[in-house]
Amino acid sequence: METKNLKKIIQKIISLSFLAMGRTSPNPPVAAVICDDTGNILVSGNTQITGLNHAEREAYLLFDKNHFAIKSDKETSFISHQLFVSLEPCTHFGKTPPCKDLILQKHPNSLIMGWRDPNPLIETGIWDDYKTANIETKLHPLLAKGSLPFLHGFFQRIKKNRPWVFVKSAITSDGFYAANDNQRIAISSEGSNFYLQMLRAKFDAIVVGPNTIELDSPSLDFRLDEKSFYAKGEVSKIDFGNISDFFSHGEQLLDSLFSESNAESY
Repeated sequence: METKNLKKIIQKIISLSFLAMGRTSPNPPVAAVICDDTGNILVSGNTQITGLNHAEREAYLLFDKNHFAIKSDKETSFISHQLFVSLEPCTHFGKTPPCKDLILQKHPNSLIMGWRDPNPLIETGIWDDYKTANIETKLHPLLAKGSLPFLHGFFQRIKKNRPWVFVKSAITSDGFYAANDNQRIAISSEGSNFYLQMLRAKFDAIVVGPNTIELDSPSLDFRLDEKSFYAKGEVSKIDFGNISDFFSHGEQLLDSLFSESNAESY
């Protein structure tokens, strides 16, 4: 596959993962891309809200609607294709059927994943089923790197039974968080407030200190509308080309858990 096509696929995975994040809990914000054998993207999808399609089913729904299935009187076959997905497909029944069964049915030539699923409900030996079906199955390090910022919270919950805590604070240029007289004072810039709103939309819960509750009486909701994305001045639209940089300050959270996972995945 050409490098430029692989880059487009991974970028699509990153964009779809960002869009899904904050909407899928307790499911992880997974993204899937179906492409032809040369790497040209055919369709894509991401995990929907709880109880609706996982990323693989969402992508294959579009795959079928776009007539990539060849039907005859006796059977249905599918055009030659590859499936890229940020996280290993599920193998158990929950609110939706296992994505593994769908993949075996659709039979891509290859299944390329970013990460193995640490969920203990994942069947052991499932990759043997893919091998028996002549589906090439592998992990890709670049796909893993691109999707990790969005899967980190899920990994933390499954492996360590605790949430991923992302801290945002505002301080003055001389190092203060608030005025001594406990008066409400705006410190964050307009641009910073824009990104704070995006963070609010992408996390499951917001925690603030007691002084913030007393002084600010914050609503802790998402307050951006379409006009916000076209505002002038310091506020700018998020560049989906570098969306993983949005979470770059959380890289110090990638401890030995992920060193171990990286070694296994690569």
